[in-house]
Amino acid sequence: SVADVEAKGVDCILESNIPLTYFLYYLMETYRIELLFFYLEVEDFQEFTFDGQERMQKIARDIYNNFIPDRSDFQVN
Repeated sequence: SVADVEAKGVDCILESNIPLTYFLYYLMETYRIELLFFYLEVEDFQEFTFDGQERMQKIARDIYNNFIPDRSDFQVN
């Protein structure tokens, strides 16, 4: 429901197949699928336990390079 989404955020949509299908369709139709990719990468990054500072910085740099610079493959707008 809309109330669930307002309370739980995007995770509520991602956990349910029918809303997820509509959400994916919307993102593809509006050429914004990279927003979902970015969100999922950041979520994984936040939940991951790194074996060192260098590894964490490398993954953070990779996320940045994939989504932030102009003309990156999945630049978020």
